Amino acid sequence: VDAMAKTTWTNIPTLSNGWTHSTVPAQYRKVGDIVYLRGHLLSGNVAGGVIMATLPAGFRHLNANNMHFVVGYYSGGWKYGDMDIDLNGNLKVGATAFSTDAQPLTLNNVFYSTLA
Repeated sequence: VDAMAKTTWTNIPTLSNGWTHSTVPAQYRKVGDIVYLRGHLLSGNVAGGVIMATLPAGFRHLNANNMHFVVGYYSGGWKYGDMDIDLNGNLKVGATAFSTDAQPLTLNNVFYSTLA
């Protein structure tokens, strides 16, 4: 098995709570054990803890705790918020809600190991 095997970029298939793909769709890919995200989501429910999307099996981490990321979104200027990814592959708005007009939310530069 090639330790650096690559998957192709694939649109995140399961979006939830009103979140949608932008013209630059939210995508994932894996290189070896590292999952990379890119693209944008358009806001649905922005309350803390709300599930925005779900990654399929094989692209989830093994950490017993949520993985925490800082992500950017546009709301009258670029702002930053927090996003969590849980063991079930759910991408969630972090503890602090995003602005209600968070358009778009960028997933660029989010990456993690499936072994962590």
